[in-house]
Amino acid sequence: MEYTPIPVVVSGEDSEWHLHVKDVYDFAYEIAFEFDKIVNVQGIEEVRPIINKVVNVLELLEASVNKIESLEKEIGELKFNSLQLSSEKTFHEQEKSRLKQAYEELEDAWVQESANLKASISKLKTENKLMQSFIAKGREVLETADSYKVILEDQENFISKLKSALKQRENQLEKDASELEALKCTIEKLSDTNKSLHQELQGTKNIIKMLSLQKMEYETKLNIQDRKLTSLQQTLPDSANKVHKDEDHVKCTSIASSDTDDFKFSSDANTVHSLLQEQRDLKHKIKSLEIELQSTKHQVQKYESTVLKLTKEQKDRQIQKTSTVRQLFHLFLGVVTICP
Repeated sequence: MEYTPIPVVVSGEDSEWHLHVKDVYDFAYEIAFEFDKIVNVQGIEEVRPIINKVVNVLELLEASVNKIESLEKEIGELKFNSLQLSSEKTFHEQEKSRLKQAYEELEDAWVQESANLKASISKLKTENKLMQSFIAKGREVLETADSYKVILEDQENFISKLKSALKQRENQLEKDASELEALKCTIEKLSDTNKSLHQELQGTKNIIKMLSLQKMEYETKLNIQDRKLTSLQQTLPDSANKVHKDEDHVKCTSIASSDTDDFKFSSDANTVHSLLQEQRDLKHKIKSLEIELQSTKHQVQKYESTVLKLTKEQKDRQIQKTSTVRQLFHLFLGVVTICP
């Protein structure tokens, strides 16, 4: 069977090289094909250690690629949210500019209308003075004065209407100003949201680093507790044997002392007392060692549960990922069990 090597995939923006899970499977396919040739020549037992090492390396590479892809996906989502917030910010800035321009136009119109109203009022005042001068000239022009009075009333009504229109313009300007302030507050909130999202991204990266360090620390403590537990388990049988030997020695000494005279019995009694005291000390030491052993076992269980909790999800992912690589090797090596 002829075999054509699969080319390396180059993808991504700006011609950057990205390794995907499919690339890892392609590498595993090529390596398994080459191992199949070697196994046919050398036998499976000669290359089994190398196969195990290669499989472990490929599984680690697969896990790393999956983790990188998940992180890139999260970063892409954050970038999309950032772009969306930026577009909203641009839209609100344009709306703010439009409202500002409308406000300036309304202000210019209000100034122009105010100037026109002032000119009309000045003109009406001049006409009013003229009318008053005409009235003062004589009563003979009373009818004319009455007509001018009607004109003045009409002008006053017109002035009151202009004042009410001016007041409505002022209220509209105040309303537009409040809307402009609300838009400013909305833009500030969007900016704060963008900052908080960036801080959450940094916090997530820091938490990942901290969890990795905690995992290493718990594994180190677990190894230390395992060594201590092994040492205590080796010390406990030696202490128990020593206690049994001391008990046998005390019994032999008591039997021998019954056949001697009173002076020798007194000397042997002191020896027995010292042996009994030593026995009690050894029993006390054994109890303390047993208590320490139980405490150590409890700590070991606690560390194991903590380490299992931290690595459970990673192990589940590795089990799912390594199965694909091993299936590729079994595809070429048959039903041979790779790991002994």
